[in-house]
Amino acid sequence: MKALGLDVGTRTVGVAVSDPTGQLARGLTTVRFAEGAWEDAAREVVAIATSENVESIVIGLPKNMDGSEGSQAQTTRTFGAMIEGMIQVPLHYQDERLSSRLAQRQMIDATMRKKKRQSRIDTQAATIILQAYLDAKS
Repeated sequence: MKALGLDVGTRTVGVAVSDPTGQLARGLTTVRFAEGAWEDAAREVVAIATSENVESIVIGLPKNMDGSEGSQAQTTRTFGAMIEGMIQVPLHYQDERLSSRLAQRQMIDATMRKKKRQSRIDTQAATIILQAYLDAKS
């Protein structure tokens, strides 16, 4: 089962995709949009999901360290609802606490230059989110 993973930010959405068996996640792209242009971002994500023939979408849900949900989590849920209104595939939320930090650490460990890390952080975080979901499912 092929899935799409998303890391939602204020002006970017990191996108990852799984292999057709739903075992491995890989980074795909970063969708960039003007601040507040959520519908544009949702349309672009749906276009990617359609072209990749995914059967589900996994969105990283930013929770506070105590497990509560703050304003960014609500923004993410609103974005998820937009996507659900545009495409008929199941949508799942995955706890994304510390995913961006882990992505940063992985890229530093791989001796990636700072400029390159900045351009790929969202895609790497989406990959981590999607892989966590796939691992929990199997």
